[in-house]
Amino acid sequence: GTYAIEQGTLALNSNYSLGYVGADFTITHANLTITAHDKTSQYSDPLQDFTYSITGFVNEESLINSGVSGLPSFSTSPVLSDPVAQIPGIYSIIPSTGSLSSNNYRFTFVNGTYTVKQEDADFTFDMQNPVSVKVESDGGNNAAFVWKVTITQDNDGKLGDLSKIEFSDITLTFISVGVGGEKSVIATRFDPITGIAEFDVPANLLIVETYVARVSLDNDWYTANPVEEVLVIYDPSLGFTTGGGWFYWPAGTSNPQLEGAKTNFGFTMKYNRKGTGVQGSFLLITHLPDGSIVRIKSNAIYGLAIIQKTYPGIASFSGKCVYTRVDKYGNVLAEAGNQDFTVYVKDMNEPGEDTDMFWFNTKLTIASEIPFSLDSNNNNKLDDAEYVMLGGGNIVVPHTAGSSSDPVEEEPPKVPNKKK
Repeated sequence: GTYAIEQGTLALNSNYSLGYVGADFTITHANLTITAHDKTSQYSDPLQDFTYSITGFVNEESLINSGVSGLPSFSTSPVLSDPVAQIPGIYSIIPSTGSLSSNNYRFTFVNGTYTVKQEDADFTFDMQNPVSVKVESDGGNNAAFVWKVTITQDNDGKLGDLSKIEFSDITLTFISVGVGGEKSVIATRFDPITGIAEFDVPANLLIVETYVARVSLDNDWYTANPVEEVLVIYDPSLGFTTGGGWFYWPAGTSNPQLEGAKTNFGFTMKYNRKGTGVQGSFLLITHLPDGSIVRIKSNAIYGLAIIQKTYPGIASFSGKCVYTRVDKYGNVLAEAGNQDFTVYVKDMNEPGEDTDMFWFNTKLTIASEIPFSLDSNNNNKLDDAEYVMLGGGNIVVPHTAGSSSDPVEEEPPKVPNKKK
């Protein structure tokens, strides 16, 4: 405020006369700065409470003894609802005086930022999706088929509106393990009530190969980490072994942490026309409970053996692979190439007679990684009890309808000549 400067006790002796002109002494308010704190939430989540900090106290005062009372008020621009129903983006938090009051201080305000992020969603492949698709005709490419995925929202207490996802936002990409390149299709239909997206995959899109099938989402309101499965396109007329399917990791293997994990695989194997080398690819993906995955992808095939050409058909192949383990966000946790692998498959004439069977073994040279194999005895040898039955899919090993007691015809795997 303003205070008068008066003469007070000032006086002179008799030799002087005193004339006094008064003045004013003005004390201005000190400034306090109210700074809004930045906030972040996802679309459909509750609006966070606004908070702030106060700086600028003088004379060693604090909020407790400064005489400041009341609270600031806050608004956003553009306006945000509670729960947040606005599109993800950057919004301003604007503080104002509200009920703040002080005799000694004035208030200035600094805006904050409210960031609205996309809501988290998850993909789940339909258990009935085909894991192997036969060619439309001998020597051709795939027959038409349908794949489905389900989109679910993270259960964080508030659910958003899945109708904000368009079918064109969802893409299914087939990535060849071998020479087929990449092919993508967008969803044909999406039901926001059930969360089911359907892909009509047209005929002749994919050549005979093993593929990583990856589904992804590109949407302003929702985000989802891509997920992967395995698909095999096969042609029985070409005289090679092929297959694809899934199983749950059994108990009693060398790695109990994998027990119950869903594992998908696919492969195509054949000799070249001269019979001097093997062409093909192998892919295996295991989905761990924490959302991470382990991927085995062949990068060299050493040999193929059609071990039994009577029922049940048995084949084996081996080679080198790239081992990769990634977390649920796609960050690589471990990776190494040139890892040995061996696969045995048993064709039980599924569908019809019995369930096809699968076994594989890897010899990892990564010290930090746990064993990744169905070799429960750790003897690098297949014991018949170690085969796992497929939960879905089909394995094709060319064989006749003879008895399994017929003589076994073995063809040792052919190993490429090594350069000296």
